[in-house]
Amino acid sequence: GNCAGGIYSLQIHEHEGLEKATETIKSLRENQWLDHGTSWMGVKMFVMNPDLAVFTHAIVSIYFPPSGQLISEITLNSFPAEPYMHKSHIAADVAYFILWIHLFFRSLARIVYASVKRQLRLWASDMWNWLDVASMTGGLFVLGCWFYFLSLLGNVKDKALIVAGDRPKKENDFVFLQQREADAYSESTDILHAEVGALASFLMFYRVSICWYTLLIGMRFFQAFKAQPRLAIVTNTVQASLGDIAHFFIVLTLVFLSYAIAGMFLFGHRMLEFSEFHMAINKCFLLMLGNFNYEELAMEFPFTATLWFLSFEVMVVLVMLNMALAIVMDIYMKIAADAENEDTILSQSAKYVDNAWHRRKWVGLKTLVRTVQSMERQQVKMVSSKDLTEALPNLGNEQLNLIFHEVEERSEKLDEKGLSMSDAMKMVGWIKLAVQKLGKQVDEIAILEEEEKELMQASVGVGEGVMGVGEFLSLDPDADLKLKQLQLRLAHIEEFLNESMVTTVNRGKEMRSRMVTIESLLKESHDDYRGTEGGIPLRTTPTSRPTEATSSLWADMPTTALALPSVVPGTRRQAQAASSAASSAGGQARTVTFSA
Repeated sequence: GNCAGGIYSLQIHEHEGLEKATETIKSLRENQWLDHGTSWMGVKMFVMNPDLAVFTHAIVSIYFPPSGQLISEITLNSFPAEPYMHKSHIAADVAYFILWIHLFFRSLARIVYASVKRQLRLWASDMWNWLDVASMTGGLFVLGCWFYFLSLLGNVKDKALIVAGDRPKKENDFVFLQQREADAYSESTDILHAEVGALASFLMFYRVSICWYTLLIGMRFFQAFKAQPRLAIVTNTVQASLGDIAHFFIVLTLVFLSYAIAGMFLFGHRMLEFSEFHMAINKCFLLMLGNFNYEELAMEFPFTATLWFLSFEVMVVLVMLNMALAIVMDIYMKIAADAENEDTILSQSAKYVDNAWHRRKWVGLKTLVRTVQSMERQQVKMVSSKDLTEALPNLGNEQLNLIFHEVEERSEKLDEKGLSMSDAMKMVGWIKLAVQKLGKQVDEIAILEEEEKELMQASVGVGEGVMGVGEFLSLDPDADLKLKQLQLRLAHIEEFLNESMVTTVNRGKEMRSRMVTIESLLKESHDDYRGTEGGIPLRTTPTSRPTEATSSLWADMPTTALALPSVVPGTRRQAQAASSAASSAGGQARTVTFSA
């Protein structure tokens, strides 16, 4: 053996036999090879499995820390001696290389096209383009690492052949005849272990790189999901909620780190999980997932530990995590509602097959898109069947009718979209605030009426020409009763608004059915126009409904719908004048008067 840099190395060779190895270890023990100054002992082995053609490099390490504890660690790396033993491995690598070449040239073509069209800023704003660049760069890195691994493997096999050649021969009873042969064998063995150690370290790095690259190219599936609206729900939800989640994550991070640091001071002196900052973060994350031992936490300072644990569970687990779920679910409901009427993946696949086989002679979709975009640039507001036929002479009647049918169906689906839960809650909240303001105005009017009544009572019998008590009471003896009834009705209105928070969705469906009826009436005139011109709007976006449709809708509402007049303080004479003016104008007027 040798001693260099505080490390004592000893080689035990296989050809020497078990007895020789046992005798060597016994002599080491007698000479106190392991003493109080020893901090590490390691055993390195490099073996070859000829049946599987696999090399195995194993390191068994035993650490002796100052605390007296023994810490063992086993590192095992296996790698094939011939990576291309099976021809299928060659085919898989060739397919991977071809796909990488395709990705490289496609990404390069997009960059060149964006630079020629001076749209590099638009290209850079699309995160999927950066995903393509990252996938292309990562693929190139993986290819380089693979070729480097092949070169290291070749060096290891060459060094293994040298060691096998320097081993003592069987006819010499595995004994070296000269000392220089023993020295050459020891040197070649050291070189082999050094090469194997370098290869094992690189393999660990290469495997971790492959792990992250697999996750990276897995993200490309989400890019492919954009072609199918049902599959794109998750992608669109994550993309739409990134802004809110980012702001929420800042708050969550600050709260989470505060509890992790507090846990270090509270538990770090007796619990290994809280002894370091990164370990405290990991333990708090496990606590957030429900993995905890409360008895161990509360073993010391039970009151403070209980307060820390309960506040962490309430603030982080019950409040923060549920807020994150609420943010994502609100956006998910909107996107899922938009994709509710879209084709499923089976129906969309059937359409693709049908278009590829039965409609292969139709005008291509790209040609249709370019034609419509050119019309849009010419500021054409309405496209008719005649316009499409003139622009595309090869467009058949069957394809033309299908285009118009798809446009109408798309327009109807856009018009039939209902309100999301958050929008419905906002609408109900606005109505409730409006009614509360109205109730406040009514209360103010009631106070003014009470003050006027007290003032008139105080002035009874004072001076001449003053109205008597009996004459005052004959004005409107039911004023107080009416005020109480009005207040009771306002209370019922508020109760009705609270109940409407639950029934908003059902009422929205009823509203949608009524709007469909109105739309069917409006479409009769539109169909008459199409019968003559056959025109469709260039952009099928939902438009605002006519005022007549909205008026007829409210006219058909059930009696449970409430129409409240605007109440302002005034006298009976002013109210009668307003009523007569409205009647003379041919309209209906509803007035609420208060008299004392």
